[in-house]
Amino acid sequence: MANGLVSASPRGLIGRSVTAAAGILSPRSRNVQGLLFSLPLIVLFLAFVVYPLYFEVTQALDRYTYEVLFNDPIYVQTIVNTLVYVGIAVNVKLFLALLLSGVLDDDSRSTRFLSAIFLLPWAIPVLPGILSVRWMMSSQWGILNLISEDLGLGTHHWLASRWTAMSALIIFHIWKYLPFWTVIILAARRGIPRQLYEAGAIDPFVSQVVPMAEAPAALASLGDRGTVGKIVVRTTG
Repeated sequence: MANGLVSASPRGLIGRSVTAAAGILSPRSRNVQGLLFSLPLIVLFLAFVVYPLYFEVTQALDRYTYEVLFNDPIYVQTIVNTLVYVGIAVNVKLFLALLLSGVLDDDSRSTRFLSAIFLLPWAIPVLPGILSVRWMMSSQWGILNLISEDLGLGTHHWLASRWTAMSALIIFHIWKYLPFWTVIILAARRGIPRQLYEAGAIDPFVSQVVPMAEAPAALASLGDRGTVGKIVVRTTG
């Protein structure tokens, strides 16, 4: 009898599952209406999320893809430019954010006023900032060429040169996102117990502060997404 109950239990489980599924998909069930209303979103999700992800995975597993990419000089140059851009912009921005967060870690009125002014670059929308930099570096009416002509240095095509365009990208990136990084690390500094600052009088100060600011710095790095689109707009490709 026990064997009969054990053998019958999977059948009963399957039967109950089929009955539940039939009830969910019944025309009178609200779940069918919900699925119908969700169908456009599901189709879009499959078309623009699942399929691109599947395509990327299949391409990543194809050896021929890497042979084509690394034989393309433009792709290799893109990798070099990316390493230069990230290596300089991120490290300089992190160093300046750590430095400025220590300067702004004060409750005086002047420091609060400077903090508010310091946040203005981050508060400015990205597109107006990019267009302003492009107009400043324009070879026809840019202010940089105007200053260069007044100094007798002639005009330059700033965005047509690789290194001047790269320098402009790095400077704009640091100017735009340094306030955000500084605020995040400043919040982390103020969350550090004062006992650690007292211990810093004896032990190395950096060993106390930097490890506790690592997680906020990683959080601030999430604000750097969408850099490729900004580079395209800034340099017109």
